[in-house]
Amino acid sequence: LNLELEAGSASGEIEGGFDLRLAGDLLYAGVELFAGAGSDLELDAARLVFTRKDPQGRAAGPFGTRRAALGDAFSPGLSLGPRPASGRGLVLSSMPLDRASVFQSTDLRGELPLGYEVELYVNGVLRGVQAADGQGRYAFTDVPLAYGLNVVRLAFYGPRGERREEVRRINLDGARAREGETVFAFAAVEEGRTVLGLGEQEDLGWRVVAEVAHGLPGGATLTAGAAAFTPQGGPSRAMATAGLSGSTAGFAVQADLAADDRGGV
Repeated sequence: LNLELEAGSASGEIEGGFDLRLAGDLLYAGVELFAGAGSDLELDAARLVFTRKDPQGRAAGPFGTRRAALGDAFSPGLSLGPRPASGRGLVLSSMPLDRASVFQSTDLRGELPLGYEVELYVNGVLRGVQAADGQGRYAFTDVPLAYGLNVVRLAFYGPRGERREEVRRINLDGARAREGETVFAFAAVEEGRTVLGLGEQEDLGWRVVAEVAHGLPGGATLTAGAAAFTPQGGPSRAMATAGLSGSTAGFAVQADLAADDRGGV
């Protein structure tokens, strides 16, 4: 529980805010609950998610699923087309737990306490700064990485001088699917809405995304994907993608093609 209170003799009013985070085991899954309030101390945001992870791909869901999330979750994006988005729904992935995504985009998300800010550095270069959103978390999506080893550093700063860091090392070449390996990601979320329905709720419709990657000989990765979503400021659409990535003559190479039902290519 993180609680802040402020009082002044001039106004005679008490203001502040709080956020509450609970995590544990429930119904054979990990459960996380967040609840937060703004300066009026009235509850105005909440989210709930159940997750399962299994490195062997046997206990988290069908078809070798290693990660499963039900509740307020994030849908993945495609290399062309829909961006990652949050909403209430179901997300499944068979991606190994110790590897970054093979789908050519890296997303960094996590919890961010009340009053904190986080800075993102990639290979020593500042890439972004965020404060907590209305749901008490941060999200850096589609983070660009260089081919080879990348050092990703997250620096957290608290309202009273607190500071801590998280460092991750991501090998972009190692994120490709191994030869003969097939992995997938699937998500169906109602974008802009939360399970408990508190806080600002937007009606952005359902976002369904699916993608499959297969490792080819020579270190190449073949991907295929499909999605149905509503872009910001535009009508809903359905689309499909296909792509090939690998390396040749010491260069990283990636080619993607996409088309939708509204004539976009």
